[in-house]
Amino acid sequence: MGFLRRVGRRQAIQTAAAIGASLAAAPALGIVGVPATAAAAGPSGTHGVLQVPVQLYIEGIAVDATSTKLIQQFLDKTINARLKGVRATFQAQGNASGVVSAMLAGAPIPWVVSSCCTDWPVLLPFLENLNPYVARDNIDEHAIWGVGQLARFRLPNGLYGFPEDAASDVYLYRQDILDDLGLAYPQPNWTWTEAEALWRQCTGNVHGQWRYGTNCPFGPTTTEGLPTVVAGYGGSFMDATHTQCLLDELACIRAGQYWFHMVWDKVATWGDGSPNPAIATGQLVFNTSADPTVLYAVTQLGNKVKWDFCPWPSFPVRSVGKLHDNFYAMLGAVPNKEIAWTLLKWIAVEKEWYQFYMRLALTPPARADMMEEWYAVLRSTAPILAGKQLQYWGDPTLKGEGVYDYEFFQYSPTQAQNLVSNVWPNIWNRKTGVTSGFTQIAKQINALEISGAATASALGGIKAGLAGVRNGHYPEPTRNGVGSASTPAGSLITVRGRSATVIAGGSGFGATADSCVFAGVSFTPTQGDFVCRLDALALGSGPHLSQWAMAGLMARNDLSTVAPTALVAVTAGDGLCVLSRTIQTPGDILGPPVIQLGAQGLLPQSDLTVYPAAGTRSLLRRPVWLRLSRQGENWRAASSFDGSHWTPAGAPVSLQMAGCWIGPFATANNLGSGGKGTVSASFSLLSATPTQDVQIGRA
Repeated sequence: MGFLRRVGRRQAIQTAAAIGASLAAAPALGIVGVPATAAAAGPSGTHGVLQVPVQLYIEGIAVDATSTKLIQQFLDKTINARLKGVRATFQAQGNASGVVSAMLAGAPIPWVVSSCCTDWPVLLPFLENLNPYVARDNIDEHAIWGVGQLARFRLPNGLYGFPEDAASDVYLYRQDILDDLGLAYPQPNWTWTEAEALWRQCTGNVHGQWRYGTNCPFGPTTTEGLPTVVAGYGGSFMDATHTQCLLDELACIRAGQYWFHMVWDKVATWGDGSPNPAIATGQLVFNTSADPTVLYAVTQLGNKVKWDFCPWPSFPVRSVGKLHDNFYAMLGAVPNKEIAWTLLKWIAVEKEWYQFYMRLALTPPARADMMEEWYAVLRSTAPILAGKQLQYWGDPTLKGEGVYDYEFFQYSPTQAQNLVSNVWPNIWNRKTGVTSGFTQIAKQINALEISGAATASALGGIKAGLAGVRNGHYPEPTRNGVGSASTPAGSLITVRGRSATVIAGGSGFGATADSCVFAGVSFTPTQGDFVCRLDALALGSGPHLSQWAMAGLMARNDLSTVAPTALVAVTAGDGLCVLSRTIQTPGDILGPPVIQLGAQGLLPQSDLTVYPAAGTRSLLRRPVWLRLSRQGENWRAASSFDGSHWTPAGAPVSLQMAGCWIGPFATANNLGSGGKGTVSASFSLLSATPTQDVQIGRA
């Protein structure tokens, strides 16, 4: 929901690159707590030094050659000077899909990741539980972060991230325009009614150009920011379990009416999501935004106009401030978790990085206990800030009034967002009223979530047993799946919640034996569906990739290397396939595999993969949903690109099964590479709808 705004905000601050770099280049880097005689640069990348990429939160300056050099110099003088044989190398934060793709493809990955709101649910299945490290090192979370800051990153079984920033949004406003209009400045405790009256008085046609009183916290295509204002009215965008949309409740409707009526009356605007430039030109009087606002105000407004910061108004039920979901975390797949933890702790828990970064970009530190220090640094770095109301940046966080501006539904986040996107622009453009639009969205999402909840409850045993536990109920690598003798030592199954990663070797499905990596669970009902989304299929280790390398869903009678089998899978070079093997009568002799390709709804390779992988190790063109449906002895396969519209895949298969194991699988089909190649597959949205709960089994 927040992607559009994040992109727009980052694009808007690129003009501040030169000033940001010059601020960073103060004598001895101006680093509070780091003397000018700091140790010389650490390991320089010579033979024997482990180069460890770490993503660092960069908001407010362009990541150019100058800033990159300054940041790396700082790393060398501080953390690298303390680490023997290790050199942390700076990497600007990237998107979650890029990190996941690199990890699945076997490419180098950052050991510490930093990212923002919409990336959180994507990266979560791959993050390390930080609870054991926090407990072991006696880190007092509550002495570092404010009330509620860790809420986004804490699951029932552990903490998976640290906040990147502490401050909430504030309003930047033009005092000179209010002076010209004879209007009073907002007071610290101004109310929502006073805010609306003031914004409306600022609005109008000025010399042929329309001037807006304020920007809207959310936009025509995104609900990011809506949870904050809804909270001010005593409501919530969704319930605490993230499974129920509450937009149809009175508090939400009142908040929506307040803002949408100002949008319709042209009092509030959205622009590109980063309307700071409109502040400079006078087209906008009040703007609420985040970290880059300080740097923008200093470099673009400076002494040219009269301006200041003010807090969010007090809404009818409570005061609120908009928190951000930026986070630091550590990938569970790193080769040395102790080194990764040392770096993560230095970046996110200790003070050195923030003391440097708050000067580099005038950005607030993640540590709430450093807000007063940040105020002092700002005023000493940019004298123009000496008289500004900086306290409004930190007050909501320190008082526990912060509300996260991005929320995602637990079971069907993508589909729910699509439903919002279908209705939201109609409300923005006044084609649908707030009450009817909000009610329509809530009704549709809740119907979707009820379906998802019913599906997920069938996997209750898996979620309880595997949530946050890497390989919790699966054997050790090399014994995962079917045909372990042909599965390389690099194979691995990682399951967390409804997501799974499978790294597989194996020789595929033969006439006499199978060899694959299989995240199977016991599936006892004789009727039901099993569904997943295949998000990535990539070449792992080894020089060879067979066109018959594949990943998908499989059902087997048992875990032997030869068993009645039905599967639907994406192959690297031959599109979607359905494979089955049945008991032949008379004599109960197991027959050879029957492979269906290229007909009856089986998608061709050109719709699914890039093969051979010219210039890239990533094969999947886009995610694809796969489904296996069982009705007694009959199995049907289907595929979908949106999870809603399904196309039957192949002819039905009839299997006689005394038992049943079902789940995601992958195989490299690596007979042509001497048994050494692997592929990586990433699955999400695992779900089942049997007549009784699925029980955890070993695969």
